[in-house]
Amino acid sequence: MKYIIVIYALLFSLLFHNCSAEQNENNTFGKITNIEKQDSILLTIKDKVESELGLENEFDDHEYLRKGQMSIQNPTIIYDANFKHNTKYLIKTKKKLEMILDKKDQFWYVTSGEHKLDKELNFDVEFRKNLYPINNPQDFITHILFSKPIYVKNYQLRGKDIDNYFSQKLSFLKKYQKENDLALTFLSDWENIIKYEKIRTELSISYTIQKWPKSYYKPLLEKNLNELKNDSLLFLPEFRQSLQQSVTILEFSKYHVISNSLNRNMEIIRENFSGIIKEYLIFNLLKRTKSGENEIKQNKGELELAYHNFIDESKSKNYKDYLTKLFSIGKIKIENNEVLNTSKKSIKLGEIVKDSLCYLDFWASWCAPCRAEMPSSKKLKEEYAKKGVKFIYISTDNNIVAWEKAMNQIGLTSNESYILSNGANSPIAKQFKIESIPRYILIGKNGKIINLNAPRPTDPKIRKVFDELLK
Repeated sequence: MKYIIVIYALLFSLLFHNCSAEQNENNTFGKITNIEKQDSILLTIKDKVESELGLENEFDDHEYLRKGQMSIQNPTIIYDANFKHNTKYLIKTKKKLEMILDKKDQFWYVTSGEHKLDKELNFDVEFRKNLYPINNPQDFITHILFSKPIYVKNYQLRGKDIDNYFSQKLSFLKKYQKENDLALTFLSDWENIIKYEKIRTELSISYTIQKWPKSYYKPLLEKNLNELKNDSLLFLPEFRQSLQQSVTILEFSKYHVISNSLNRNMEIIRENFSGIIKEYLIFNLLKRTKSGENEIKQNKGELELAYHNFIDESKSKNYKDYLTKLFSIGKIKIENNEVLNTSKKSIKLGEIVKDSLCYLDFWASWCAPCRAEMPSSKKLKEEYAKKGVKFIYISTDNNIVAWEKAMNQIGLTSNESYILSNGANSPIAKQFKIESIPRYILIGKNGKIINLNAPRPTDPKIRKVFDELLK
């Protein structure tokens, strides 16, 4: 059971970088709202969004949908990351029209007013409902990640099971296209999606690469690297995720260790990729390192030098503009930002963390990976609270009643549990870039941020971090 919980949490991270931070229904749609653009689609969501309904833009930023009307970039993929659904919707049309997302039978259906287009948009829902329904976390692990313990000892079985799953999805696609007389472009688009879903799944061993024999991962990597050269597919999240996973496996294949070194990662990317794909990978590495989303190590000034080199060399205005803005952001100020306590009163975060080594846990009642971490967090707190670590739990819920109910179920006390006053749209969420949860942040006794993306409670590294800071 412990293995299932750990893999379940890992899986959410793999697919959509954890749970989304909920958005207030009255919020604007962030970076991608632009109704005047000709390459955009007007989207209306009729029901309140309670699951992980959203998309990733070209910069790997997560945009989460909410009830109401908005404009989305075209083409894009909308996904529902709720583990019982795990469906996606390819939005790729030259027509400027309005689409409606409406929940029926617990699934989200897209309606455009055109019968064939609706059939195209809802293909993945029909596949999930008719061929591979997911009823529990074990089904999710079996059909999406293929990370059962037996596979490490019998990796041929893993390959066979993956081939079988995606062959059935491809067969379902072809039958669906023929029965509904859908366009060949629909068929080819989804063949690409399924192809890179499979590659991403095969390369998901990057998360546990040390466990796999070279005789398995090296041929697998060589086979898939040839499929990761088509820069026209960078708009597919699965394609981008496969690229990132391949860098990890390439480093391990060459050095037999995952060093988390900035220079070594840059070296691997430059040796194996070219053109806009190389630029994307370097951009992603710099962005995640600067934002604290990874554990990349660097010497003083190394990141700034890599950034300036990229600005000088890159031909992508979009990537350069994004990083220029990111690297010019000033230090995060936490003193006056406020949260609500269990009495619904505002309190300054600076007062909560004052004079303490604090471990902030951003979570929500509806986030399964967040709650899966809580038992480990409780054990960690029992061990380190008496040594001087203060554990603070901050909910991103929009629903205070749901927060209170979950808080009581988990066993959080009033002196450690808080909620953002405006969910994911609060100043704290924006400053800390809380785009996905669970998220853990370490703040020192002097009130300065030590780590914007600290290890999780289930990660053994967090104990080493605490021990070092408490010396």
